[in-house]
Amino acid sequence: MNFKSIRGLTLGGAAILGVVGAVGAAPATAAPVLRVINQDLQSNPYQFCYMGGCFNFTAQGFTGFGEILGVRTSGSAAVTATPPIFGSVLPSVSFVDRGTVTYGPPPEAFGYYASFDDTAFARFSNNDNFLGLRVTSNGQDYYGFAYTTNQTLNGIGFETLPGTVITATTDFSGAAVPEPATWAMLILGFGTIGGAMRARRRGEGRFATA
Repeated sequence: MNFKSIRGLTLGGAAILGVVGAVGAAPATAAPVLRVINQDLQSNPYQFCYMGGCFNFTAQGFTGFGEILGVRTSGSAAVTATPPIFGSVLPSVSFVDRGTVTYGPPPEAFGYYASFDDTAFARFSNNDNFLGLRVTSNGQDYYGFAYTTNQTLNGIGFETLPGTVITATTDFSGAAVPEPATWAMLILGFGTIGGAMRARRRGEGRFATA
């Protein structure tokens, strides 16, 4: 099975400095990065990798419980899932038309996450749905979502700052859609900006007391 891949690229110091120069001295703020996919998962499964975690998406025809969307994870990747108290642990989606859907750390956003070594299918994943995504890097959690319509993966979004709640959306039209390398560049750039601003504030304090 061939998977179309999006992978973060390792960037050198010049790339990081390019991000810093582009945004200047602005403070690092939560900013979801969205990517349009628009792929039929039943005919062409899709792999998405971010911050050391990979999500392999697939789909099948309609079943009795609407188990259309399938997902397999690797690395630090996990998806929203039904808690063990409800029986079998399976990927769990949220209906788009049931109000605002957020994903993130509790108590800001409720959600049970699980990893799946083998492909597991989400019940009631027909029509429009959101699936919560999470990856862990250096002990910190990054939250995102996948937006699907039946067998089609419409798009994926992720927050660029760890531990930040993301609000799922169906509107990808007004958002920036960076190339794969930009995902890694944004993460590294935000960290560099934060360090530079802290150093700048310390320098200004010493100058003021001189």
